[in-house]
Amino acid sequence: MANPLGYALAQATFNALNHAMKEVKPGAPVFNYSNAMSNFIKKTGFSLILKLTGHGVGVKVHEAPHIYNYPRKDTKKIFFKPGMVLAFEPITAITSTDFEHRDSAWNLYCKNSDLGAHREYTIVVTEN
Repeated sequence: MANPLGYALAQATFNALNHAMKEVKPGAPVFNYSNAMSNFIKKTGFSLILKLTGHGVGVKVHEAPHIYNYPRKDTKKIFFKPGMVLAFEPITAITSTDFEHRDSAWNLYCKNSDLGAHREYTIVVTEN
C-alpha cells in the first residue's frame, strides 16, 4: 500500500457515504443525511471540506437542492421526494475544511496541502 493514511481517508469517505445513505428515503429531511455524514467523519478523526456539496441533477448538472455533508438548520425543511435525482458527494481531508484553486483548471487542492478524498453516488429517490 503506497500511503496508509490516504487509504484510510478514502475508506472512511466510502464508509461514511454508505452509512449516511441509509437516511435517504421519501419524507426524510436532508438534515438526517447531513448529520449522519458529519458524525461518521468526525468519529474517524478526518475532516469534511465544507464549501463543496452534493446537489440535485436535472436539465443542468448542478441544481437545487444542495446536499450538505454537515448539518444545517435550513435542511430540516428540505425533504427527499420520490423522483428526485441527487448527487451525494462527500469530500474529505486529513485536516483541511476548505480548498483552493492553484491553477486555471478545475483542480481543487486541500487548503492545508493535505490529502483529500471524494466519493460520489448519483441516485433516484424511489418509494422504497
